[in-house]
Amino acid sequence: TFTAAAGTPTNINNYISNGSNRKAPNNLAPRLGFSYDLNGDGEHVIFGGFGRSYNRNLYSTLALETTKIALNGNPQVYFPSAQTQDSFGACATAADINPANHCYAWDPAYLTPAGLAGLQTNPSSHEVDMLNNNIKTPYSDQFSVGIRNKVGDWNTQATLSYVESYDAIVGHWGARYSNGAYYQGGSQWGATGVPGVGSLILWDNAGKDKDLQLGLAAQKPYTKASGWSMAISYTYSAAKQNNVAGGSNPYSVNNNQYLFDYPNPADYPMLKSSAVPEHRLVVTYTRDLFWDISIAAKMTLATPTSAFNIFGCQNNQSVCNAYGGGTLAIVSQTPSDRLGYKDLDIQVSKKLKLWNGSEGYVRVDMLNIFNFANYDPAAIQFSNYGVTPTYNTGGPIVGTPFTIKVSAGAKF
Repeated sequence: TFTAAAGTPTNINNYISNGSNRKAPNNLAPRLGFSYDLNGDGEHVIFGGFGRSYNRNLYSTLALETTKIALNGNPQVYFPSAQTQDSFGACATAADINPANHCYAWDPAYLTPAGLAGLQTNPSSHEVDMLNNNIKTPYSDQFSVGIRNKVGDWNTQATLSYVESYDAIVGHWGARYSNGAYYQGGSQWGATGVPGVGSLILWDNAGKDKDLQLGLAAQKPYTKASGWSMAISYTYSAAKQNNVAGGSNPYSVNNNQYLFDYPNPADYPMLKSSAVPEHRLVVTYTRDLFWDISIAAKMTLATPTSAFNIFGCQNNQSVCNAYGGGTLAIVSQTPSDRLGYKDLDIQVSKKLKLWNGSEGYVRVDMLNIFNFANYDPAAIQFSNYGVTPTYNTGGPIVGTPFTIKVSAGAKF
């Protein structure tokens, strides 16, 4: 058992399988729903429900115990030679001998299996991954309630939903100093991990997120008599998550799978999520024109998504948090731009009558007609602690620049 500074004790035996102490979970995923027509005429319908969903296949994570130690780096050994050049520098002469740099003095014993087994190489490029024996399947619970209405030619809907996810599997640093501390003298990761092998990463159910969401929608269905249709959809999302580990890229697996800055996963705060924008509006419109020509448009607007970053101690401090380490704060911040994504697409199509009753069409799509630059959330920059982040206007971008596509087809 070892104890992280300001953390809880960890029993390493909870991560060592004896061949019979790991059981496959039995997961029950219920779904319940209801709807009630207030007047029995389909004009106003209240609906709601609850559902539980378990995560996708987790094999890539569960296999880390065996794949990482086998694939994460091969031992490198160099002996002084004029032709030798290792990744740390030259190993050409006896003066370069340094086992930390993979440079060793030659010994004929290395020609025998016993002698080779005694060769100690730098373990820094290796990694030992150990999963908790009682690992659970991550899951999400969703509650929703709403109302659908028919108002003239329009169908409207308002939905309030809440989704909370539990037990996301995250890896955290298992190395500790000899006294059990995670930090020592303001430095983290001071212990070498597994002696003679490499760093130690423990995997536990610790990640969670939640999202309170309001959705408003209105649709005017297409009819031949009216010749047009329209749909408006607005979504407000208040999402938070605790499995964040810095960096501005919300799509990077490292941002929500490896947590190395605090002693225990439970120490990480719930922060504004980088997965969804707070406000999003989508409007679509179609209309029949002359000569069997129709036109359609789609506009999408969204506020910027948040980004994560980790800031170390300021003013040359080595210790600046309650755990005794050098991480000042893990923050989630949003650029001050009014919009993070904006796009307007237009499509024009012409129906064609072919032979023997068959039909065809010609279609022109004009995407992002104003050539808006929608910068990738991965490119959000944090200049300094306490300063509002900004987009890197040098890119990359998401979506497409102004693009014209022409297509044609036929139905027989």
